[in-house]
Amino acid sequence: MKRILLILTILMVAFSTGCNKEKETLPLPKKDADAPQINNDENILKTQKVSGVEFTLTSFITEKNVTTYTASVVNKSNKEINLNSPNLLINFYEDDKVIGFAEFDLIGETMAANYNQSISGRIEDGLSNVNKVEFVLNIKK
Repeated sequence: MKRILLILTILMVAFSTGCNKEKETLPLPKKDADAPQINNDENILKTQKVSGVEFTLTSFITEKNVTTYTASVVNKSNKEINLNSPNLLINFYEDDKVIGFAEFDLIGETMAANYNQSISGRIEDGLSNVNKVEFVLNIKK
């Protein structure tokens, strides 16, 4: 009987001390400041229509304070569009404030019906906080 009590006591002590130990938590890895920041925000990577032309920002990556982006430009209208130079302005916003912009001359003075082009650019001032992009087409009146 003493042996059974002794064994039960030893088991109780062993289990009670092992179960109350706090689990060791490992620190989360630090975010690398130089690692690319890929912006997947729907407000940025959405299709915008301006005068029958669709603009879609397809890539927006900031790395080492340099932002690279790619956009597609498609004239969905069935007519030619007359343009001024520069043809296209892209505004980059943080909240309601423009923090960067880019200008493009796509093709000269006219954009043919069903015209399709991919454009890309780099901005040296990192735009990692951008939460809105606006495409402005410079159409002749």
